[in-house]
Amino acid sequence: MDRDLKLPVYLEDDLLAVARYYAHDSKAQCIDVSKMAFPTGHFIPSEEMLSSVSTRLKAMVEAIELRIAPPPTAGLAAQPDGRGPHSWDMLSRSGFLKEPALIDFLLARFSESRLEAKIAGADDVNVTEQLPALCLENDDLNVAEMAQALLASESLNRRSHKNLYRELPPESLHQLVWRVVAALQILSGDKNETHISNAKLLLSEQDEAQTRRAAARKLALFLPATYDAEVLVPQKAGLSLFTAKLAAHTGLEHDHILRLIGGHSAAPLAMMLRVAGLDRENAMAVICLFKGFELTPHEVTIFDTGYDRTDPADIRAELSSWAEQRARFLAFPGGLNGDIV
Repeated sequence: MDRDLKLPVYLEDDLLAVARYYAHDSKAQCIDVSKMAFPTGHFIPSEEMLSSVSTRLKAMVEAIELRIAPPPTAGLAAQPDGRGPHSWDMLSRSGFLKEPALIDFLLARFSESRLEAKIAGADDVNVTEQLPALCLENDDLNVAEMAQALLASESLNRRSHKNLYRELPPESLHQLVWRVVAALQILSGDKNETHISNAKLLLSEQDEAQTRRAAARKLALFLPATYDAEVLVPQKAGLSLFTAKLAAHTGLEHDHILRLIGGHSAAPLAMMLRVAGLDRENAMAVICLFKGFELTPHEVTIFDTGYDRTDPADIRAELSSWAEQRARFLAFPGGLNGDIV
């Protein structure tokens, strides 16, 4: 790939500016390498994970920017092909896109896409025969409406990463929208009331109840108890409904569960399934679906010996600690020195 494609537009014809840019970049590279060479997590983030986060984040910023500043009224010079949103460089270099809550959301989407692929690749999986699709014709109107909302949200998100901003938690969405507005105002050199009005309109249109996690949570709540066993089978329930049911049993947030399932170890998933009441055989079936050949002999051994012996009360206390640590980290990322689950 041509390295010049990544240069900001204003550097293209100014040799001194290009030299200054790369001189600064040498210092920035030092910071980047130090962070990547000494990770605080057990595993270094993969290229696939980093690419997923960057791609999805850029798509969200672009979608928000297009809503705030449609091309005819943007008040900015047209971006050359492939440059992405006008506000991207300023936001990314300022550090305003590094908020833990925003990165956590994107990592959950990464896990979500991988877990959905594993469900889709399982034998005899037919989306039209999963519970959300079957519930469209349920006699209970609440069940039918929540199933429809869940399927609509899933369909919208699969069409394009640019729709992902609709799934952001309200606090993260407000923060990101107004940062895009601020960046555009600085770049245009003028206070643009149209941008502000469009941002307010975008935020007013957002409905938390129509998000994927909210629809799945309500569907899990309204489903009769006769469906309890099926809801805990990912192939029958679909990932969103399965995750929502685990959330109801564990008290953990939807995205937190997705990240735990998508992590490197099967142990957190095993503990959540134990609290949900699954017997050892059915729990192992779920673990094998999501982990497959990633399971190590050691994990299988400790699962066999520890699954039935672990007290659900102890697990609930541990899960509560995980939830508390995560909430504190996302709210005050600089205030914690301990390990975050």
